[in-house]
Amino acid sequence: MMRYILVCLTILLQFSLWGQIQLKPLKSINEPRSNGRTDQIFNTLNLPFWDDFSQSRNVPDSLLWESGNSVFVNNNLAIHPPSQYVATFDGTNMSGNPYALNSLFNGAGDSLVTHPIDLSQIAPSKRSQVLLSFYWQLLGRGEIPELEDSLAVMFWSIDSTWVLQDLFPEDETLFSLVGGLDQLNLDADSLPSFQQIIIPVSGSEFYHPSFKVKFQSFSSLNGIYDTWNLDYIYLNENRDLDDFSHQDRTLSAASSLLFSPYYEIPLIQYLSNPSNYITPQYTTANNLYGLPSPLEYVHSLTNKTNGNTISTGSVALFRLSALEMGRKVEGLGMETSLINTEDDSAVIESTFTYNTGDKFLYEQISTEGDTLFSNTNLRANDTLRQCYQLNDHYAFDDGTADFAAGINFMTGKLAVRFVVNEPDTLTGMQINFPSVNPSSNGKGLELMVWDELLDSGVLHRQSFQIVNNDRQDFNEIVFSQNIYVKDTVYIGFKQFTEDYIGVGFDKDNALGMTAIFSNTGTEWEQNTRLQGSLMIRAVFSEITNFMLGTPKNKLKVRIYPNPSDGLINISETYDHYFLYDLSGKMMTQGDFNTILDFRAYPKGIYLLNLQRESSLINQKILIEK
Repeated sequence: MMRYILVCLTILLQFSLWGQIQLKPLKSINEPRSNGRTDQIFNTLNLPFWDDFSQSRNVPDSLLWESGNSVFVNNNLAIHPPSQYVATFDGTNMSGNPYALNSLFNGAGDSLVTHPIDLSQIAPSKRSQVLLSFYWQLLGRGEIPELEDSLAVMFWSIDSTWVLQDLFPEDETLFSLVGGLDQLNLDADSLPSFQQIIIPVSGSEFYHPSFKVKFQSFSSLNGIYDTWNLDYIYLNENRDLDDFSHQDRTLSAASSLLFSPYYEIPLIQYLSNPSNYITPQYTTANNLYGLPSPLEYVHSLTNKTNGNTISTGSVALFRLSALEMGRKVEGLGMETSLINTEDDSAVIESTFTYNTGDKFLYEQISTEGDTLFSNTNLRANDTLRQCYQLNDHYAFDDGTADFAAGINFMTGKLAVRFVVNEPDTLTGMQINFPSVNPSSNGKGLELMVWDELLDSGVLHRQSFQIVNNDRQDFNEIVFSQNIYVKDTVYIGFKQFTEDYIGVGFDKDNALGMTAIFSNTGTEWEQNTRLQGSLMIRAVFSEITNFMLGTPKNKLKVRIYPNPSDGLINISETYDHYFLYDLSGKMMTQGDFNTILDFRAYPKGIYLLNLQRESSLINQKILIEK
């Protein structure tokens, strides 16, 4: 009954939000990313088993996990995790679809299962010391699980059955991690932190060559309503039930923005006023060890284009306390000395390295008294790398969608605000339309540009047909005309359906939330609810085609006939030409020729770009058959 009431309330809430910006789930459909280790010939593992997900992206490591592609590995949805990247569980499958769209009850959602682990060689006298530990967090930056929702742990027995494990032996009624703010004695404004739990592998039925561990969420199956984050899973022998300490120091949070409030900016805009964007970076460091530990680190910024590097050098700070989590580690801000001003673009890599002295995972003391170590390298979570682009566009997002955000209102509009340092030429936009349920693929939109959010402020309109992407791909659109902008510009679209049109939404950069605007009637509303950034980017000329921030001389040239059958004449000399369709896809390019033959292309409107030294012309041409 409780679930029925909750679902009804959810439906009523959704109805009340009809027309407002709403989040929807999506999941990666990418193949598992290798962690760089040599592929195993067989899938049976040996102790120790350890994974903190720091070497995985999107999906769990296939060398460790037999199944779990519905679980999303990310560094955005957890708050102060033990180390970088976590596994997130919810009520949607790997395609982003609910497990049971119309279900009024909770059930089995995401799961994560290890490859078989050989426990057959462990002597009976040592089995009481075989323990599993892990960190868990409900909610994070997702949705709070209710009291009926849970995260359970199961072991695979010798008779091929899953056995539910008691996570709270002091309470005979609890066998799993239970959701709900009431259960945790939290109020609605509190953010639950990560908790560590440790349980024994008790029972002779588990000591066989094909032992496995399964993490299973039980939650609402009709969407992304219940979020669990899991991290730092460790199974090994020679442990005890008070073994909550790990001789591991880690970096956890993704590096902060280098060009605040944007993730990426046009190079020329940065060079015009660097102080407007320079923000010292930071991350967070953790001490998972039960003793104080010194904090010594290096932060460097490297221009991957030309090899220039600046670095703090080695910085020693006061000690981290035993089991201290979330210590802020400050780094550098961007410097113009990294960039050659003649370059068209630059890729800046930020690297934090925590000089922990961590070694391989401690395993046991030999009979001779020597310390033995496994092949699990605890240094893997001591380095945090992130690349940032200085190119031709403004972006609030980091390039990966965590959710979709959109509206379901006929003639509704979405827009993102961008502020430019100096006047420039807007030539297009990039937008991520991730796969959601129901699909928006093929639906038509009107792309729009405003200098202010009024009917009189519309600078450009252009028809567009949606192509759904994965988390990291963008639709790239070249506008049919170049648009001179200064100060502030808004870029977005108008939809022609009541169906949900979802745009990629990045939870990592909350500074982009106030740049989001929606209109579901006659008034524009600034976003104040959703913390994150819409994946809509403003493109200020393609680097190969324009000199950013500097007006170009216009070529005096006649292009004829227009319309044509694709065979056209050019009246003046030029150096190079580019032909684009209206989606921004480059069809062809070439050097000077007085006659250009485009008859192989379908009929339609194309954008022809002619260049000569510092001059150019963009001309729409119509091909008719």
